[in-house]
Amino acid sequence: MNCPSCVADIPDDAIACRDCGRDLFTSAPQDRTVSSGKTFGLVMGGLGLVVMLVVIESLTASRAPSDLLPRHRDAVANVLAARALSQPVQLSLSDVGFVTANYELSEAFIRELADPLPLFAEQRLLAIREALLPFGFENYTVNINGTPPGADFLQRYGASRLTADGSVEWVQP
Repeated sequence: MNCPSCVADIPDDAIACRDCGRDLFTSAPQDRTVSSGKTFGLVMGGLGLVVMLVVIESLTASRAPSDLLPRHRDAVANVLAARALSQPVQLSLSDVGFVTANYELSEAFIRELADPLPLFAEQRLLAIREALLPFGFENYTVNINGTPPGADFLQRYGASRLTADGSVEWVQP
């Protein structure tokens, strides 16, 4: 006997074709295609899953603020004051998301400091981080500058910044 689907030679008492798997008791091959209703349901279910994943990602993604608002500045001022640390002359947010605090120190002030400049900067950096981390800010730098020697000039002593592993690094110019 031959299979009606693939014309393979099969035994007369066979229930199904050993080559194509066709049920020999059914008069026509079974339609194994998915109905349009099921296809629509599968497509919509897949689309729903993609939308749900996008929403979850957007809710869990880290989004640092794009501007320093008065409440952010107040939080920094309060934490620095609570620790009896001096306020920066400028607090800004760079285009790449770094909160930068600039301190201007006179040479006389630096000579009278009990702590070295790296520790002075680190104390302020950690206080500013403590104030702003709850708002979503992640990157911080504290620049220690001297009194400007003239217009458009800057005397930089160094900067403290947080590294990727969370330690504080002092960088000299």
